[in-house]
Amino acid sequence: MVDNKGMNSSNRNILSRNNMPLHDEQVSNYEAQSTMIHDMYGEDGMDLPTSPKDEKTMILELAFEAMEELTMLALARSPLWLPQNNRYGPEILNEDEYYKTFPRGIGPKLFGYKSESSRGYAIILMNHINLIEVLMNVKQWSNMFCGIVSRASTIEVLTPGVNGNYNGALQVISAEFQAPSPFVPTRQAYFARYCKEHTDGSRVVVDVSLDHIRPNAISTCRRRPSGCLIQKSQNGYPMVTWIEHVEVDYGMLHNLYKHVVSSGLTFGATQWLISLERKCRSLSNMMVTTIPTADSGVITNPDRRQSILKLAERMLMSFFTGVGSSTSDVWSALSPHYDGVRVMSATNINDPGRPIGLILNVSTSFLLPVSPIKIFNFLREAKFRSQWDVLCRTGQVQENAHISNGGEQGNCITLIQVNQSQNANHNMFILQESCSDCTGSYVVYAPIGINPMHKILSGGEQDCIGLLPSGFAILPFVPNLSSSPLGGYMLDDGSEGSLITVAFQILVDNNPTSKLSPDSVTNVERFLKFSVQKIKNAVMSDVNTHFLHLPINIKVLGDMEATL
Repeated sequence: MVDNKGMNSSNRNILSRNNMPLHDEQVSNYEAQSTMIHDMYGEDGMDLPTSPKDEKTMILELAFEAMEELTMLALARSPLWLPQNNRYGPEILNEDEYYKTFPRGIGPKLFGYKSESSRGYAIILMNHINLIEVLMNVKQWSNMFCGIVSRASTIEVLTPGVNGNYNGALQVISAEFQAPSPFVPTRQAYFARYCKEHTDGSRVVVDVSLDHIRPNAISTCRRRPSGCLIQKSQNGYPMVTWIEHVEVDYGMLHNLYKHVVSSGLTFGATQWLISLERKCRSLSNMMVTTIPTADSGVITNPDRRQSILKLAERMLMSFFTGVGSSTSDVWSALSPHYDGVRVMSATNINDPGRPIGLILNVSTSFLLPVSPIKIFNFLREAKFRSQWDVLCRTGQVQENAHISNGGEQGNCITLIQVNQSQNANHNMFILQESCSDCTGSYVVYAPIGINPMHKILSGGEQDCIGLLPSGFAILPFVPNLSSSPLGGYMLDDGSEGSLITVAFQILVDNNPTSKLSPDSVTNVERFLKFSVQKIKNAVMSDVNTHFLHLPINIKVLGDMEATL
């Protein structure tokens, strides 16, 4: 359960470096740090087996060392942690200091792999017991971080923990991580996850790869001790220090995305914290029973709000299965990329949450020399929709209702009504969720028939509404972070360009036994390219440039062909 207290915008939880928690000065060597940790937290957990080391014993010892390392990394300061060029970006590890401080562990960096490290802080508006439950229950974890975790499973539970609170729990997990672009390869990881409660009440949840213990496990991403230290804050909510430290091969990574991936905006600590904060805000929104304002268009009925919020949550989760390079146990990849387009297929026979039949998912990414916040505002605004959305090309488009989702301006769930001027039978609603934060922006939508939406607004169940989500993921081409007046980070409007991923889910045949024809694939690819061109033309048009105050970056415009 998520607490509602303190959910107004003045309590934004992602902390900038100006209001990070203060720790004791960095202790310079591993032995002294171990003494510090044991003095703080006691000697619990040191009674590991000393008999000849079987595999389980080796994993237990590795997990405990990883827990110690993560705790020390969470408490350490300079010179172990260094600020990035931008003072409000996440901190990164000083690798020389790291290997001096932690000579043990899982060994030297893998040859040819790149290191990514980042640390961030946040006040999470969730009970700490529920937060631990989310992190230690793989199904809840993958749902909570559905934009990053494309699939995950518990391979083995080595120790279940004590007293039903996961203290001492040790699991072996296989997971796949993704970024919102088919141009960024997925990352497969095979690791142990360990949870420990210290004597002062703080908790650690740590991951560490098992590639040197189980070398046959499929893994393309090596997780050095990564996870979070959870402490109590003054306002009673958990204070979370999140650390991501991985090694990964950049060999298949598209040139367009190398900068944004290496900056940590796709897989770094800030991304994990903001995803957690966004989900907590959404869960809290579902529990609201009294709406303080009743402005025109705001959905105030609690039952209607909850139905719309659940429908939007399902829409967003379905969208994330098709926006990256993962098949997410849902799709089958049809072929390698051609012209930068990825096509996947799925057959739905009995899932009431999706239309019955043969479905194609098509996606691509491209660069525009316009800042991400301008692209975000253009794509989310109903008044611009007819310029790029074929569903709205000949109809009257009007925002019918909305639910604010907190955070920055534009973070909301919107119900858009489309009345077709030529054929009233094609009238529809479009459910849209838009969200923007320092790591990127999303605009996700799905068409819904008039009658099904009226049933939902009248209190009907949303589970049987078949959704085909489409939408956009927007990342900065040159990551710039600045302090937000609400606290934390936000995208700097001075970004030189935007990396835009567009993904469409399209029903090509309502007979699930039909075979997919080459013409269907070709038509869907053409539709995607047509839509991308419409967006490019609309964004770069003189009318919209003036209306949106769009600064076109000529340098990026000139460099686009060379980059691609």
